Amino acid sequence: MTRTDQKDEELAAFERFRSTTGLLKGPVDQPHPPEPDIVFRQSGGEVEVELTELVAGPIQRGVESAHKRTLDRARVLFEAGGGPPCFVSLCWAHAAGPRRVSEQLAQTIADLVRGNIPGPNGRAVLDSSDDDAGPLGTPLLHRIDIARLDHQEM
Repeated sequence: MTRTDQKDEELAAFERFRSTTGLLKGPVDQPHPPEPDIVFRQSGGEVEVELTELVAGPIQRGVESAHKRTLDRARVLFEAGGGPPCFVSLCWAHAAGPRRVSEQLAQTIADLVRGNIPGPNGRAVLDSSDDDAGPLGTPLLHRIDIARLDHQEM
């Protein structure tokens, strides 16, 4: 799934929610990561919406839990290796991913982030469908967005 496909799906899900509930009326924008998926404006100001996948059954919940624990472990491994603070967003390929915590996959993710840290306040995108980005080293990962979070002096 390309980033454009993902953004289209996010917007469609958001619009289904709006049409079903009658809530969240106003103009919609879809900024680039690491910003929220949807930003809409109403008289009281902006509301930011981050969409996530809803999982229904115990097997799906187990997979989502393994995703979260693997990403938490990748964060610990990345932080242990040092480096600047970063915001990282990861998309699993076709809702795939580990069914249990994978130390090897967590290390792969940490290494990919560490090896692709952008310049100060910069952004890097690793996409399995982008020939320039190269392979992500596992069929479980579709895309990784890395935004370096440097503090700017005022």
